Amino acid sequence: MRPLPHFALDPETASRLALRLVRAFLIAVVVLAAARVQAAEFAGTASVSILPAPLHLKAKKDLRFGTIAECGKAAGAVTIAATGARTATGVRLERGHDHGPALFQVKGAAGAGYVITLPSSVTAERRSSKHGAGTLQVVDLTLFTRTLSGTGAAAKLDARGEDQVKVGGTLLVPKSAKPGHYSAEIALAVSYQ
Repeated sequence: MRPLPHFALDPETASRLALRLVRAFLIAVVVLAAARVQAAEFAGTASVSILPAPLHLKAKKDLRFGTIAECGKAAGAVTIAATGARTATGVRLERGHDHGPALFQVKGAAGAGYVITLPSSVTAERRSSKHGAGTLQVVDLTLFTRTLSGTGAAAKLDARGEDQVKVGGTLLVPKSAKPGHYSAEIALAVSYQ
């Protein structure tokens, strides 16, 4: 048998050759790893939260008790029901159609339930340069919607996402009530149920 030829490399050439072999090996490993990643399958989940349309409340009409023509010798009261009926005790009212419940329009997500909260009473103020300041109390505020009635009640928006809320109450008229125009703000709050 013939002996194999013997090659001798100087140390610098051998080092460069070894470095090239290591680089080629690393490139091959990276290429193989990239091919594996491309063939791998990934599993995960997808989720989303959809918020309902925001609730909007818009005042359409004020709560109007009408005109008091005369106060009696004792305290009196005028009541406007949330459904619209008006009654009075101890005072004489002017005839006319200047009375009625407050009307609010509610808009939001179609068919959603919502809750209405309102104060139990408010203070109506008179600001008059001729007669001075004064206040009257409006108590027993009540509400009515097409779907439910009652204080703090749950109601439901229709298929268009709308509802009407009517608010009534009782105006307490002391025997010392001074003439003038009295007004108060009624703060309603609505939220999804």
